[in-house]
Formats: sequence, C-alpha cells, structure tokens
Amino acid sequence: MKNPVLKNSFRIIAMSFLALSAYQAGAHLCNDVFDQAKDDLAVKVDIRDGQLRIANEGAFKVYMLNTMDRDIAQINLSVDSDAFTSEIKPSPDWKTYPRLSTVKKGGKKEFFEVTLKRKGNLPDGKYQIKLVLFNPKDKREFKTLDLENAADIQAVPLAKSVAVDGSCPESEWKNSLLCSSFYSYHKEGKYMGTSPVKTQPRFRLMADTQNLYCMMNVEAGAETTIYLSPDSDSTPVKIVIDPNAKATSSKGDSAGIDVKKGDRDIEVKIPFSSVGISNSKRFFANIAVKKGDDVSFWRGNAVSVDNPVVYAEMVTQ
Repeated sequence: MKNPVLKNSFRIIAMSFLALSAYQAGAHLCNDVFDQAKDDLAVKVDIRDGQLRIANEGAFKVYMLNTMDRDIAQINLSVDSDAFTSEIKPSPDWKTYPRLSTVKKGGKKEFFEVTLKRKGNLPDGKYQIKLVLFNPKDKREFKTLDLENAADIQAVPLAKSVAVDGSCPESEWKNSLLCSSFYSYHKEGKYMGTSPVKTQPRFRLMADTQNLYCMMNVEAGAETTIYLSPDSDSTPVKIVIDPNAKATSSKGDSAGIDVKKGDRDIEVKIPFSSVGISNSKRFFANIAVKKGDDVSFWRGNAVSVDNPVVYAEMVTQ
C-alpha cells in the first residue's frame, strides 16, 4: 500500500477461530505429523471483547490444542501481514515450549501472545492477517489461518416471545441462529478424518437476558448434549436431552430446564443461571448428537469436546 494517510483506530474482527480437529483414538502412528496437524491441531484466536481495535497497537492470544496421536516436538508462530509488525511470545506458563503435548498424553491448551503494531501512515480499514504455525527447525508449516475468514463469532438473536410448548411455530423461530454442519470423525487413510454426517441435525438458538432457547430437530432415538461455558477457560456444563425429551445436567440440578417435544421438533429453555453464565451477552457453546455408536459434533471432536477453547463464541443481539 503506497502513501496511505493515517486515520483513527479501526476494527479487525478476528475472534474465536476454530479449526475442526479429528478424534485420534487408534490413529496410525506415522512420521508425518504435518498431515495430522491439518485436521488434528485445534487453533483459536481469543480477543476478550470480540473485536480487535488498533490505533497504534493491539494484542490477542492464539490458543492451540493438540488432539493428534503424538506430541508436536517443536512449534512456533509467525504473522503474515503487510499492515502490521508483530511481536510474538509463548505463554510464560507453557513449561514445555516449543513442544506442544497431545491431550491424549496429558497435554493442555497453550497459547502465544501476539502484539500487532500498526505501520506508519496506514489508513483505517480491514486488513488481511494470516497466522502461520510452523516447525522452527525446518520451517515446514503445520497450518496457515486467515483470521478474517475464520472468525467464529455466532450472533444469537433476541427471543422476544417464545412459548416452550413443542409447537415450534415459524413465527417464533424464523429469525433464530441456525446451527448445522455437523461432522463425524472416523478413520481416513492413515489418520482420523472429518466428514459431514448424511442426516444433518438442525438446531436453532435464541436468547434473552435470562434464558437460552433451543429448537432441536434430530433423528428419532438420538441423544443431544448441549455444552455451555461462560468463557473459554471454565469447565463446561453439559445439558443432555435424551430421546424421550428428558433433560439432565452435569451440575446435578435440571429443575429449571424446560423441555417440550412436538410432532417433529423439541423446544428447550435453559436458564443461564443454571449453567453458571452471568453475562448472557457473551458465552461459549457446542453441541454433540449421539445415535447408537455414532457421534457427530458441531465443533471439536471426542478429544476436545469438553474444552470450551474449541467452542463457538455466542454473542446475543
């Protein structure tokens, strides 16, 4: 960009990138960890207020969760951008850096702290930023992420009037957030891989200041688990809706959760207070559906589904 004029601060929306990762149970041990990392290294950009505004500089964290069948011996991060210079530091609590241990051997999420500094004479606007995760020894890339295209903020519309009675009228749900695109995780060649499930579950979400509302459309006999967390660090609460439309909570008290089954769909009301969410304007969510031995996930996989770092960030409107 030539001879730009500096203006006021601007916004880069780059929140909650989630790279789908694959369940590694029984995966083939192979030397090519780079192939595994394409699906099995979960990465998420965490900006606490959901937006990155940079006047002169701004910071965010890049979290990683290794669900591969082995550790990544060495990993580092670089930023590819014509608009910013960058300073990147591993977390001071990352004791094994640059090794990223697999969850299957007790590894946990780790992060890099990224500080971007705006180059001089740069005008306001949206700019492409790519994160490159690579092996510092030979510079081979594990994956490259485009923040703007990969942001995972989900806008949850306001529920103005929802009667949880199982009738599921279109007038109530037509403006809701649709959650679909569920994936199964299975052996593909040498590693576990992902593919869309043939019969897609469909979930619609709305919220008010007190409750999360969900309309579910799943196969007969399927069990649904809704995962909810106030942030990307807390232990999620699991709300299980069984095939008979009975709800149970991992917190042990499901008295406030209302479930009604209609002819085809199920309506659910979950009080935010019952799942430990005090700020209804921002929370994290995931969904899994199980029928028999088959499980499909909206986000993450069987290794990472209990970790809200892979969940979508839900922002109520």
